Amino acid sequence: MSVPEWLSARYLSNQSLRTSSCWSAVLMPRGVDDIAELLMKGKVAKVVLKNDRTTTVSVVALDDKPDQNIVLKRYNAKGQWHRVSRAVRKTRANRCWHMSFTFGQAGLTVAQPYMMHEQRFAMFNLDAFFATQKLAGQELLAALPKLERAEQDQVVVAIRDMFERFEAFSLSHGDMKATNLLWDGKNIALIDLDAAHQHTAKKSWKKANRKDRRRFLKNWQDQPQVLELFEFLR
Repeated sequence: MSVPEWLSARYLSNQSLRTSSCWSAVLMPRGVDDIAELLMKGKVAKVVLKNDRTTTVSVVALDDKPDQNIVLKRYNAKGQWHRVSRAVRKTRANRCWHMSFTFGQAGLTVAQPYMMHEQRFAMFNLDAFFATQKLAGQELLAALPKLERAEQDQVVVAIRDMFERFEAFSLSHGDMKATNLLWDGKNIALIDLDAAHQHTAKKSWKKANRKDRRRFLKNWQDQPQVLELFEFLR
């Protein structure tokens, strides 16, 4: 599904060094270049959530919205060969941007996407950033075993509904680690949509869905009482 025009805009220069950005009306009226500069420089305090060879994830507070935290994800190339191998693909930031809207339109809870910013030199991807709201809630991996049975049953209902929506809209997440699922006491939210996909072929979706189910169940392989709650996914 395409991103609604009233929610986003795109800027693309004609130079060899190309800058492409999409941004949500939530952060307007700042211009795209101002937002990109603000987020990339991180003018205020950051909390680094993750920093490895492929991604750097930080929490950033905007100067003019100190009560509004943003999760900023920068995608890093492992090296020149990795950059070359991804040269003609869409960036992961681009995928996350579009999948955030697609998942949201399917009735799934995801972080509000604020901005996608990418730079390319000729055919090569350089920098790519993706910014979203910071969601409340606990990672399901840590939260679920500690919940009372009544609330665990609520989680089961939410997970069942999530997989039913995956089927109805031919969606797959691609990385169903329980750390990519947040529970806020009422809803399950999905984060990290780097590998998310909307399938056009039923065979492709079925294969991806089996992978999603297996990966989700693997989270609880050492906790048989929790695993038993999700027998319907086997």
